[in-house]
Amino acid sequence: MKLSVLVLILTSTITTVLGQADERTKFQMFCSAYDGMSTSPYFVVITVKNLNTGEVKEICIEAPFVGGAEYIRTDSLIPLLNCEDHKDMYFEYSNPEALQNIGFDLYSKEDMNQFEKSFNIDSLVNRIQMEELDNRRFQTVREQRMFAHLMIINGVMVRRSGMVGRVCIFEYFREE
Repeated sequence: MKLSVLVLILTSTITTVLGQADERTKFQMFCSAYDGMSTSPYFVVITVKNLNTGEVKEICIEAPFVGGAEYIRTDSLIPLLNCEDHKDMYFEYSNPEALQNIGFDLYSKEDMNQFEKSFNIDSLVNRIQMEELDNRRFQTVREQRMFAHLMIINGVMVRRSGMVGRVCIFEYFREE
């Protein structure tokens, strides 16, 4: 019995460490990224519905661009986006400018799934967690966003370098 409990605890711990982040952690990462505005912005993963087509998908975007899309949607800076009002990290847009602002059509789930096959995500997350890997350069913005998307859903905070646009800086998210 004790061995069964120990195996269950270890299995849960390994799944938490190497598996995808839970929804609570993703939300905390979203708020941390959105509230941490800087010239080296964090990326966030949000779910967006294109009200013109009905398409709903997860996308990765630099946090300030979510506020930009909300500004385009409402034509007002007031009220500014409050992450607590978006616990589901879900947004709806019909304005083509807002959709373009967040890169709605930059990549599809199929594109990301294909891109993911070129990496050992668990190994990368582990290296980031162990502070053996803290940045990576990308050839295109599309690759950068897909990689950031994969990292974020696995509990890694990702921000764009303030000095070089297609370099991502990583830090494993730890609750405060």
